[in-house]
Amino acid sequence: MRITHYWNENRATIRVEGLTTPVKALMAADLHIGLIDERDPERNEKFAGLAERFHARHDNVDADGSIIPQETAFVHMLDLAGREEVDVLALVGDLVDFPAIASVEYAARLIDDTGIPAVYTPGNHDWLFYDQEATTEIRRRFWPRLDALTGGEPACSSRQVGDLLFVTIDNSIYQVEEEQLEFARDALGAGLPTVLLSHIPISLPTLREPVINEMGTPILMADPDWALESRQESFVGENTATTLEFVRLVGATENLVAILTGHVHFRHVDAVNPWAVQYIAPPGYAGEYWLFEWQPL
Repeated sequence: MRITHYWNENRATIRVEGLTTPVKALMAADLHIGLIDERDPERNEKFAGLAERFHARHDNVDADGSIIPQETAFVHMLDLAGREEVDVLALVGDLVDFPAIASVEYAARLIDDTGIPAVYTPGNHDWLFYDQEATTEIRRRFWPRLDALTGGEPACSSRQVGDLLFVTIDNSIYQVEEEQLEFARDALGAGLPTVLLSHIPISLPTLREPVINEMGTPILMADPDWALESRQESFVGENTATTLEFVRLVGATENLVAILTGHVHFRHVDAVNPWAVQYIAPPGYAGEYWLFEWQPL
């Protein structure tokens, strides 16, 4: 399958052999919406206003020079998606800053109001309150809060849009589990041009140094040299066999068109094999996004 990639600033065009009709998508990540109310009484006071820490990290301002908060930035993105007549919203995690009922409800309502199909995979913030440890058990406990976004399929899912298959794998604990590996293997084995959505990027040599410069540590999936002590600070264990097999799978799959990720809060592009490119989304809290168009080749 022949595939070509072209990108500049916030737009990318991917031409795919065998595609019969174009597919357009708006990709967003790391909005970190931080609404909370009395429905989370044990955390309401502690977490109210916490997401405003992102305001100091960007210069997304209105005509009066006032910071545009994440909640409004998301509205602007979805308005753009409507004007661009995109076919699908590709949301790759950390849509909310913590899994408060108010935040998830707000995001889900905005998405539903667009009438545009959405494909979403959770990020680590989507299911984690900061007063908890980022464990598999906590993720499973809070996954149900995201049902309005995941459709009750948080671990992995697929959705066909035109000739493209969009596949989600929740790797927000930096690992891929056995059921997810098998799901990905079956989905990729169908032979359709496939776009993979995960929150945490796969570690690649040309990505690793920029992430360390930005974040201090290589907070990437399947990184080969992330020190164990640093991993443990982020509640991350050693790379599992299924995680490494997943990376080998995507590296060898000819019908994989792209991997869409976020997590590290800066735009980056890397080839993951001779056909597919890993696109990392810029920070949504700053009003930034990617616009994709897959076209016939």
